Amino acid sequence: MSEARMAGLSRQDAAGGGTGDAAEMGAGVRDRILDIAESCFAEEGYTGVSLRQITAAAGVNLAAVNYYFGSKLNLLREVFGRRAAPINAERMRRLAACNAAIDRGETGEGQPGAAAAVVAAFIEPTLRGGHLEEGGEAYRRIMGRMSSSPLPEVREILHEIYREAALSFIATLSRVGPRLTEREFFWRLTCIYGAMLYILADTGRLERLTDSGFEMSRVDEALTYAIPFLAAGFVAAPVDGPVDGIAERETRS
Repeated sequence: MSEARMAGLSRQDAAGGGTGDAAEMGAGVRDRILDIAESCFAEEGYTGVSLRQITAAAGVNLAAVNYYFGSKLNLLREVFGRRAAPINAERMRRLAACNAAIDRGETGEGQPGAAAAVVAAFIEPTLRGGHLEEGGEAYRRIMGRMSSSPLPEVREILHEIYREAALSFIATLSRVGPRLTEREFFWRLTCIYGAMLYILADTGRLERLTDSGFEMSRVDEALTYAIPFLAAGFVAAPVDGPVDGIAERETRS
């Protein structure tokens, strides 16, 4: 039997039966597994759902997951990665534009407007991606579960997927802020990340505490107020005092 014929039979088996049209095992089946897995991971978390539950809901057998993804962990990586990819692409595009403006001398160190552009380049794609009509809620819930997972291999997926964009953000941000010690830069960066993740989580807690009627799901409103606030905080006078020279900045570039 030819290798092509054997591959076709393997795809048929993965679909749940040894007969049928091999063309069924294409993008449609793969996407169906991803959609079902996304829903399951969002609802139950990585450890709260089994592959058998996912395949049963998707109408395929375990061979389908093995064929397309290899393992449950790789399935999670693909589920999250397909939502994160366009977010990261937009981040990188906007950060590149910020760096180009800095290189041309149009903006630079210590300017709130420059810091706001960099912070917005990183935060806005994330918040908008988390509120897309298709997949936005699942993206937010899965990221929250992954961030707090007790499994290091699950948390590592987040680091792996976001690493390039995050490092680009840190390097660009260091070009527009005041000269800070490494410690102070770390804590200011922590505040930016914390605000982004809290708004994205959209738990409703502050709405209940303030009884204000405002909602974190209003992305345009969140960006209008959060970005200038975070940028102003980042370029504020250093608590540790100014750093002489460029040694501190070079370690972050």
